[in-house]
Amino acid sequence: MGYSVYASNGKDWRTDRQEDPFAKVLGGRLVLPWGADWQLGLSAANYQLLSRHGEPQQLRGLDLYWSRGGMEFSAEWMLTRGTAVAGDEIEPEPNDGDADGTPPQPAASGDVSHGTRRSTRGGYAQGVLPLGGNLFAVARLDWLHDPRTITFVRQHLVGLAWRLNAGTSVKLEYVRPSQAPHRRPRKASWRP
Repeated sequence: MGYSVYASNGKDWRTDRQEDPFAKVLGGRLVLPWGADWQLGLSAANYQLLSRHGEPQQLRGLDLYWSRGGMEFSAEWMLTRGTAVAGDEIEPEPNDGDADGTPPQPAASGDVSHGTRRSTRGGYAQGVLPLGGNLFAVARLDWLHDPRTITFVRQHLVGLAWRLNAGTSVKLEYVRPSQAPHRRPRKASWRP
């Protein structure tokens, strides 16, 4: 079993202008062995981003890892909860709302700093198969639904990896990204 706890007061000493700096972070990670070949990871964090005026955000994650005889499978699922930057142009989902059941409130027209509570969901699944020596086949599927962009992004990857040593790999990959507008399921109807 392994664990980590992390905290930050947001005083970043090496600010990267490409990233959204944190105002505060408090979180942790727990890794549990599951049988002889499996590992289960759980992550949780509460944080605030400066671009969101310190509004509380949450991250929850679950990951799996399996390895046997050079074969590997790994997967991760994550969910972030917070307030979307875009406003009322994002339709709330039926299960959106605060923990107390209060329905989400749309932003005032033209207000882009405080929007409807939304969740971003994403994850990946990856398989690795040994082909001989230090050559491995890799297949991976990534997906992300971010309500701020109102799209669903999926990416497929297949490739070869040559592991020269524990810290160095040479990869040849084919990536096929796809992006589609998020579509809500239609309600079933019957007309005589």
